[in-house]
Amino acid sequence: MHTFLPELSTLVTTLKPYWLEYYPNETEQVFQQMESKLQAEQLSIQVYGAYNAGKSTLINVLLGEERAETGEIPTTDRIDIYDWQGYQLLDSPGVNAPIAHEQTSLAALKQNDLILMVIRQDDQDAKDIYERLFACLEEGKQIFIILNYNGLDPNKKGEGGVSLLMDQIYTILLDRAESKDISVEYLQAHVKVLPMQLASALKARQENKALLLSRSGYVEFIHQFEAWVKAYDDEQHFVASITRYLQQHLIVPLLEKCTVETQAESQQIAQAVQQLHLQRDNLIAASMTEARSLVFAQKPKLLQAVQQSETESALQQQLNLIFQTVYQTLNQWVQEHSEQANLSLMQQNVTHTAQPVNKPSENAHEAIDLGVDALKQFNNTDNLKQGLLQLRALKVPFIKGRWESTLSGWAGKAVPFLQVGFALYDLYRENSLQTERNQQQASQALQVHQLVDNISHDVLSQISDDLKKTFYTLFEAPLRLQTEQQHQHNKTVTQREQDYQSISLLAQDLEHFTLA
Repeated sequence: MHTFLPELSTLVTTLKPYWLEYYPNETEQVFQQMESKLQAEQLSIQVYGAYNAGKSTLINVLLGEERAETGEIPTTDRIDIYDWQGYQLLDSPGVNAPIAHEQTSLAALKQNDLILMVIRQDDQDAKDIYERLFACLEEGKQIFIILNYNGLDPNKKGEGGVSLLMDQIYTILLDRAESKDISVEYLQAHVKVLPMQLASALKARQENKALLLSRSGYVEFIHQFEAWVKAYDDEQHFVASITRYLQQHLIVPLLEKCTVETQAESQQIAQAVQQLHLQRDNLIAASMTEARSLVFAQKPKLLQAVQQSETESALQQQLNLIFQTVYQTLNQWVQEHSEQANLSLMQQNVTHTAQPVNKPSENAHEAIDLGVDALKQFNNTDNLKQGLLQLRALKVPFIKGRWESTLSGWAGKAVPFLQVGFALYDLYRENSLQTERNQQQASQALQVHQLVDNISHDVLSQISDDLKKTFYTLFEAPLRLQTEQQHQHNKTVTQREQDYQSISLLAQDLEHFTLA
């Protein structure tokens, strides 16, 4: 049972009286769906796309046998469920299927956060497909796109090659993202795109043809797809999924229903809270961008450390030195940018003038500046001022020892690769080595490279947790102040306004679940 499930269930129960008041006819169905999501024991991946794009074929490829029905006309008018590696694959009616069938898909989309979308070769620029895709993106869903191609050379550039179709998809995604004010970073974090010749992949799976399997694109796909699914199969993402669903399908409809013209003070408080959340989230995003830059810059050193260390202890020492530098630099970055926000508040000056030690990108500067106005208006409040003044002495506690134990574990896993004595891209030398030795070297080099990626990913994951806790702590005082002001204001408003404010507070209560 998930740790936060009882608390989330309690919050859902608290919302039910409001639904009975404002949506009496829809309450039973909505809360049944909510209960199903809370009790889900398996992660579900919804397979989605045009009605004959190859959704069922893709499911058969994953299963290694023909179990999902395929055809040129719509074959699915319901949600068919298939077990795959402990997860559920949901085969749903496609885009542009009969209206009743498509409604079945849309209802399922509300429940699922992982979408495996199939786009066939001739539909790579179909408008309705991208409308559905971006509707999912705006709800925070993760999307893995498979370009189902046929008769094209996967290795050829330009006309007649798969890369041309991939370029078209990327161009459409970027153009639509810009038109909807979705950042490139958000798009990259929520969408993956890979080509695969599904018919060939299915044949290769059934007949166990390794070369055809690789040429079809399946090998690269399954490697990335399994990692993609496993990355979201944990309590943190379960809680994030539940809270997002609660916000979109239980809280937002209530707020829309009971929205009324509020007094100026109520509007000011709500706007202030929104801006505080925005500034906090942008600070987290900007600091993670800096963290990724710092960690990725160390990959050559990591690779060199693995290749040149003679013992596990020597490698452990090298890893500690590499990442201690990263953590110290990041500590200084976070300290400086947090201090800048604090000084701007105390001096009633929203101009961001100080330069960081490691100059962030233009977007990072904008993220730091954004929302300072919202903080500035509270500078005469003693409690808030004391809370923010503590930041002056804050030493962001990234290096707490736990990351060293993580690196120690990775050092142990790296033992088979110590003193490998070769570079990743310098494997086949002058035809002086036998083919078998070249293959062994290539395999070992790829494993070393994957090891370096895994070390970097683990360190970034821990940095992400620490950054969230740091900035949530920083913004706790001003947000608490606003919550107290909201409570006071609720005493003077009408019942409908009180309901609106109470539901808004419940929405804010969802925030702490994201720190799991």
